[in-house]
Amino acid sequence: MSIIAQTSGGIEPIFALSYKRYVELGKDRKEFSIYHPGVSRFKHITKQNILSDVWVAAHQVDYKCRIKMQATAQVRIDSSISSTINLPRDTTAETVGQIYIDAWKEGLKGITVYREGSREGILVTDSYAQALQEAGLMDTVVQCVRAEGGDKFYIMTSYKDRDIKQPYQIFVQNYKQVDRDSFTRISNALIKMLKSKGVPDERIDKYIERSKDSLAKLTRFLSLSMKTNNLEAAVDILNEYSFAGTLASKLHEIFHRSLTISKAVCRNCQSSNVRTSEGCITCLDCNWSGCGG
Repeated sequence: MSIIAQTSGGIEPIFALSYKRYVELGKDRKEFSIYHPGVSRFKHITKQNILSDVWVAAHQVDYKCRIKMQATAQVRIDSSISSTINLPRDTTAETVGQIYIDAWKEGLKGITVYREGSREGILVTDSYAQALQEAGLMDTVVQCVRAEGGDKFYIMTSYKDRDIKQPYQIFVQNYKQVDRDSFTRISNALIKMLKSKGVPDERIDKYIERSKDSLAKLTRFLSLSMKTNNLEAAVDILNEYSFAGTLASKLHEIFHRSLTISKAVCRNCQSSNVRTSEGCITCLDCNWSGCGG
């Protein structure tokens, strides 16, 4: 809502003066640079492109000041409030622990932290996005699927090295947060498969404990299937349950495509040493490239 209204969603500092957003438009993936509305208005009015030091983003605000600010605001608010303290990538676990201790001492009713880069599918600053690109790390594609009953699911799939052949993990957001038997059945089938493949019970139990609902459980065990090189078996399970609903069918489509492309070969020299991007294939042996079917 705040993005649509081009205003602030709360009392938190600006996350970043600009950042990257990725969206799926049909078969095309688009990347946008988004500027904070205040920055855009400032540049439009002043005709200045260089910002002074008075423009401060969340990463530059000392967490102690954030806690003091929330404690001050909370005095005038009856219900609980919370805010997310944005931290640089190199923040230590000790610092995170101290934030919660300090928040408790100030009597805050809620506080969260987000260390940049600790989760994929989350907003990142321009500088961090550039670092990811230069390092050849994961890239995330977001797709929206409308399911039965008007449900809307946002599927966020992360790929290593921007390569569709290498899906690494998946998140799915559904704001209704409704548990479904079909999600549970698929998750249980994935768990049974992973156990048969030798994945330790301790690791599986940890994923179960961290799953707050059936949808989270499904996506966590899909991610675990990728991380343990069992995606092909997971896709077979998704195929069996694709009748269960739009989401299951879409997940099968996404990962079946990755498996199909991973078996692609160069049409010129028949080498399997190929790179895929945006539906195109480039041979790393003979430099042949082609797009389409």
